[in-house]
Amino acid sequence: MNSLLKEIAREEGVDQRVLQESFERGRVAVCKPSPTGKALAVGENLRVKVNANIGTSGDVYDEDFELRKLEAAVKAGTDAVMDLSTGGNLRSVRKKIVNESPVPVGSVPIYEALVESVRKRGGGEKMDPEEMLDAIRLHGEDGISFVTVHCGVTLSALDHLKQKPRVCGIVSRGGSFLARWMRANNSENPLFERYDDVLEICKKYGMVISLGDGLRPGAIAAVKACRMYSAPRGMESTRALRPPMNMPNTAKSKAPMPRLTVSMCQGMRAAGIASGAHTVASA
Repeated sequence: MNSLLKEIAREEGVDQRVLQESFERGRVAVCKPSPTGKALAVGENLRVKVNANIGTSGDVYDEDFELRKLEAAVKAGTDAVMDLSTGGNLRSVRKKIVNESPVPVGSVPIYEALVESVRKRGGGEKMDPEEMLDAIRLHGEDGISFVTVHCGVTLSALDHLKQKPRVCGIVSRGGSFLARWMRANNSENPLFERYDDVLEICKKYGMVISLGDGLRPGAIAAVKACRMYSAPRGMESTRALRPPMNMPNTAKSKAPMPRLTVSMCQGMRAAGIASGAHTVASA
């Protein structure tokens, strides 16, 4: 890790000792490199990173096309990519992207768990909780550098949404998948209930955890109502930092520019962070 941090410090133009301290305090996350690429650091005192989303769908499945998307994203200067595939042979396309990518590759395992449940049983509501964790394990085995897990979608949050509906409801794809499963099964979010298991899986495979904002606002009118949803994610941030884990948070979207700083500060306070931010811009 020391040689890796030295290389990152040189690329970022920061003092290695300062970077080491930030890493040890959980203020910097290091995404492991892909087989043919370099590692990536996100966090305090580091430059903002850009992530590009690619992936198949139920309508278009072409692995070569995904590799061309990857090439275009890297040529444009992206720092990382995410494979958000939901169509075709998900593992095959994921492995090809990981093996060809010169930048770290992230994913959202709940997509695969849902797709497989639909294929096997005809509906995502029939997913077994263990299958959600198995999907995270599978992505770790395939060399994924960072995973988005929507742990903050809880029954209490869904109850609040029911009592006070928002303009656009739930706009996060992963968040909406989980909300539907929770309502159909009248059960708590397994990724929240078994969060310690999620941490152990990510620790085993060296994956950075990105806490997906499954209840992010879909309209400016809903931005101010999102403060209550920071609490579960803040608690998860603190638990993830208890052992030395890499754990950045994805940011809320659809917020007017003047609200961005306020929104970030609220999330940082919920996580017990006084200063600094883990920032990734998603394209």
